[in-house]
Amino acid sequence: MSPFHILPKRRAKNGTPDSPRDDAQSQAASVSPLSIPGAVGSISSHQSRIRSAGRSTLDPIHEPSSQTASAEGNGAPAQSASVSHSASSVSGTTHHESGDDDHVNEAIDEAAQELRARSPAAKPGSKLGKKIGALVGIGQTANGLVSSLETDSIQNAVNGFFESVPVLVRALDEIAKIHPFISVALLAFKAVYTFEMKRSENDSKVIALYVEMKDMMTVLLELKSIKDPSAVDVEGIAVEGRMQGLIKQIAEDIKRCANVCDVWSKMRSLAKVLKAPFWESNFVDLVNLFAQRRADLQFAMSMHAMRGIDGVSDQLKGISRLMEERTNPEQIIYFIQTYVSQEDQHLYKQVTLRGGAAAVLHDQCALEELTAEGAREPSGEHDGASDLRSLQADLRDPAEAANENLPSFERKLEILQRQIVEDTEKIMVRESDRVIESVTSGPHDRILDKDIYTIWKEMGWRGSVKTRHFVLALRDFYHDRVEESKRKEAASDVAYTSDADAWSLEFISMKWLQSISEAFDDDASGFVTIAEANDFTSSRPTNWSLPRWIAYWAVGWQNTATIYKEKIYKIVDSMFALKPCIHPQNRQMVERYLNHTWEQLMFSTMPLEPLTLLDKVQRRFGDYVVSEETRLKRNLETIRYRVDDLTTLSIVTGPGRIEKYLFPLLYLMLQRDLQILKICRHHIVDERELWDCGDNILTVVNACKTRKQSLGETFSHQGWIPQEQFKSKYCRLFELTDDWKEGRKRLYDAKLAHIHYDESSGTAGEEKSDLSALNHPLKEPYRPEVEQYIAKQYVETDEDRMAQSPIKEILGTWYSLLSKRNPPEWPMGPMFTVEIHVAKRGPYELEAVGSMPDSMRGITFTLGGNAETTAHGETYYTLHLSSTFQAYIVELRGKMSKSPTLIEGVWGGVGKEATHTEVGPFVLTRMTPEVLSCRPAPWKFEQNRIRALWRFALSATRQQVLRSTYSWKFFKQRRTARLRYVEFILRERFGPRLSAEDEVEYQGLIRSLSPADARFYASLAEHQLLQTACVHHGYECDNCSCQIRGSRMVCMTCATRSLDTLDLCSDPRCLASTVTPTQRSDLASPHLPTHDIFQLRKTMYMRERQQYDAQVREALRRSHATLDELDAPDSGPNTSSMVNRKLRCLGCEGGVKWPCWYCVECDDDVFLCVACDIKGGITKNQHKETHTLVRCQARMREEPQLSIEQRMEALETRFGTMHDSLYHRLDGLEAQLSRIQELLESAVSRPMLGPGPRSASHPWT
Repeated sequence: MSPFHILPKRRAKNGTPDSPRDDAQSQAASVSPLSIPGAVGSISSHQSRIRSAGRSTLDPIHEPSSQTASAEGNGAPAQSASVSHSASSVSGTTHHESGDDDHVNEAIDEAAQELRARSPAAKPGSKLGKKIGALVGIGQTANGLVSSLETDSIQNAVNGFFESVPVLVRALDEIAKIHPFISVALLAFKAVYTFEMKRSENDSKVIALYVEMKDMMTVLLELKSIKDPSAVDVEGIAVEGRMQGLIKQIAEDIKRCANVCDVWSKMRSLAKVLKAPFWESNFVDLVNLFAQRRADLQFAMSMHAMRGIDGVSDQLKGISRLMEERTNPEQIIYFIQTYVSQEDQHLYKQVTLRGGAAAVLHDQCALEELTAEGAREPSGEHDGASDLRSLQADLRDPAEAANENLPSFERKLEILQRQIVEDTEKIMVRESDRVIESVTSGPHDRILDKDIYTIWKEMGWRGSVKTRHFVLALRDFYHDRVEESKRKEAASDVAYTSDADAWSLEFISMKWLQSISEAFDDDASGFVTIAEANDFTSSRPTNWSLPRWIAYWAVGWQNTATIYKEKIYKIVDSMFALKPCIHPQNRQMVERYLNHTWEQLMFSTMPLEPLTLLDKVQRRFGDYVVSEETRLKRNLETIRYRVDDLTTLSIVTGPGRIEKYLFPLLYLMLQRDLQILKICRHHIVDERELWDCGDNILTVVNACKTRKQSLGETFSHQGWIPQEQFKSKYCRLFELTDDWKEGRKRLYDAKLAHIHYDESSGTAGEEKSDLSALNHPLKEPYRPEVEQYIAKQYVETDEDRMAQSPIKEILGTWYSLLSKRNPPEWPMGPMFTVEIHVAKRGPYELEAVGSMPDSMRGITFTLGGNAETTAHGETYYTLHLSSTFQAYIVELRGKMSKSPTLIEGVWGGVGKEATHTEVGPFVLTRMTPEVLSCRPAPWKFEQNRIRALWRFALSATRQQVLRSTYSWKFFKQRRTARLRYVEFILRERFGPRLSAEDEVEYQGLIRSLSPADARFYASLAEHQLLQTACVHHGYECDNCSCQIRGSRMVCMTCATRSLDTLDLCSDPRCLASTVTPTQRSDLASPHLPTHDIFQLRKTMYMRERQQYDAQVREALRRSHATLDELDAPDSGPNTSSMVNRKLRCLGCEGGVKWPCWYCVECDDDVFLCVACDIKGGITKNQHKETHTLVRCQARMREEPQLSIEQRMEALETRFGTMHDSLYHRLDGLEAQLSRIQELLESAVSRPMLGPGPRSASHPWT
């Protein structure tokens, strides 16, 4: 194992959202979770503060103030001043006129007053408050806007960030009316702020960085003093000409900063702890960058202040000094470098106890322990392999991670900027909306919709009302209005004119009370607030009336979701139907995707109660459904269908509950996923395509889980049982969202349609058009790598030729082996090679490029280093190996021997804080790989150097002699080594586990291989794995516990309480084993080798369980019928190997012996003997190696199933027969005893012969 493989290898990701991509983030202790109203997740305390202030929560930036929302004299709809400007500021058109100065000043002063009221530093009586009160005009305004920056600590500025930004933005909107060129930076700042608002949890370090960004933007308020944009400074340059380039650069800096923060925020907590120093360095650079940009802005504006424009130069100097005092970047830097959230403190302690970040990064066991500990957090379902893979992805180099995330982040930002522009362009007052003039009469005056305003006022409600009362009042209002209209028209003898919304009254009724209540009461609190009522009415389509909108949520949404659900299921069936024709090198990727997503998808959609409406009613909602689907599709296409976290999801969907968008969103995602699966039939697709597709689905599922958790907490607070509530509310949509056990049971019992697998290859035209759906280029077929065997000559560079001692001695080609001292392991991985050159950056620096050959795909690393000579003349070299794949830098530090052919020393990991963790000795030598492979472990030299050298010399000589002869023994050894090394690599990943003897053999093979051999053999293992019929992800052998690869044996007899199958690998020892309830706790009885089993060489999902079960049982019945129709099998002396000579094995064409295999999928009777099947399957005629097989074995004759009465009667008959038989035997015994007695009596009665002469006829004579 190489040092880059101390971290776990990239493994398949489980279907649980944990997915690629796990959404767990570090949480700041002092910052409440913040999200835009309506975004995915629970309502945050920040939103509550905004609502309590009486401000609109539809847009955190464009909030109408009491002045700007007032009606004009002509009765035209009033608009927010800040909103009315945004579109013009983005377009770059100047709307400033001299008559508008007072309005601009009033808006900025109002924003300043509001910000001062929020600032703890500007309270009356405080020193700073007196300073602010003493300043006037522009000075007073700017001082108020920056007063929040002077706080007792940066933590206070972090806590107040989200409240202060909207105030600053409103003021900057007014500045942009005078100077439109700042709109580029302002729009970027708005988008980044909105992006962070949508995040469910905010990181304090990120917010601290944004505080510095906000300070930079605050400087732009000084532009208010420059009222004439065309005025030039002392150098004859207008303010726009001087600042436009800087503003564009600031916009790019804001985007770059937000991208870095986005990557950091999505990282797992453990990754943040381990990589904190690396990321904090990036944060510090950004803080310094914003401080420099702020200084640049101040300098550019000071050029105009020097002209004395508007006589404010002295005030600007005072403001600048004040801002410098308040916004010392070093305070923010110190906060970023020292702050640890409460959630991360435990992890920091655990990492410290294990020797620090560098030590943990070198210790795979420690990583697994900490990852498992994180998995025990109540944040959702976890899987070890998935968590380790996500952690490995998070531990990348910060620069590389940021560069990789940038395209995706820019697309998200594009959506946000487009939404901001569209929102400002589309601000209008509906016909049914009231114009809010003032809030004097009561709470009802804050209601926007006229109808709800009337109801609220007549009922005398305050800030909120019980949901049931509200909906009933709404129903009565519309029904009474229709009746009143009919009475008026009847009284006036005028023909009744049908109301355009009369059809909707059918659905505004008690029958749909629950659905309407849920539409208004977003948080399920049981009360409708004024804000919720305004949110509901404002979110309806522009040309829709309120009754029509209510009818949609009463029945239209449920009907639309039902239609989408049917479409989704058709797409999923099509995906499963494509399985047989997927390209072999895509097969595992496709199976992982289906394995990770299908069950979670079903749990989120299956419980929905279906609802069917008449076509004429459906058509009334059709335009909205189509427009929503179009909007979602456009947003998904903008981000290239990459929804990597809940924040991105909220950007795509916009404000509102997740159930509002769930079904069209899943439909669009799955539609594209199906296109990619079709491409997978003929092209080799990058594995990231379907990793991302699976993560998209799991992100949506996570949003559903978050929503259910929030609702469940609300139900619990109200004294209800959440699970019971979900069975009757929200169309039962959330009933199975996180109930894995019940969900699997329902899936197993569901009567799903059988899948008709598609064996066709499709059309070339279809493939060509579908390639546009891919985000990554296609891949070439994978082939074993042999390029390493091509001899390469070391080529000196110009820098090499000019090198001097001691750098000159290390230049050239070197081979190296690394070891681990505790526990002893020599070597720790295969040999690797590097070609060291003098670095171009300096004559005393080294550089090289190499690769670790043991990875199946290889790991490329770069090498840098230097040399130093001690006073005693000893030369030490320090080399650093780094790779974007690994999470740390490997440091080799050693001393060169007297002959410049060997460097020995110790190696370990080094972190950003320059801490070094020693792992073990290393050897760097110019010896050939064949010689180096014979070298004993470094500690052998320490124990007895002479003996180690003799062994080294003898072993190397023997190896060279064997190699020089090129005998058959030499090639046989190489062949055996290759086969065994490939076998061990595959067993290391999939099992069965290596025994102690295997471990010793594996270590010997690792030491004996050259870098070229190791790379070639590892690539052979990868190629063999890709050609494997199937890797059954998530399934382990219940006997040997290895992950099953190739054939999966499923027991047909054993029934488990968990609905999981009993699975065995193809090892004959496992097939012949007994699995007890101790090994599988959900087994009702032990599994026996005589049980019926079937064999799978392709993945079987829960979706296919019943289909497979029916097919294999029918095939088993068919095979037995075929065997029964034939003559009785021949019986030899060994009845256990019965042979039916009329049946032939498809492979060897020999007679079929018990046990044998029978094909489930072939139309004809196809039998395979065990010897042929164990080779990996057979493809012949119509039979394919991937076909499912069922095992046929000699059947025991079973007793007929009898009732108890029948059994008692049979028992009586049997006892009667035994009784008669016993009597017959007793009678025979008596007769025999009688005859014996007669013989004895006759013998006794015979006369005895006395002594005397014997006659000749006597027999004894």
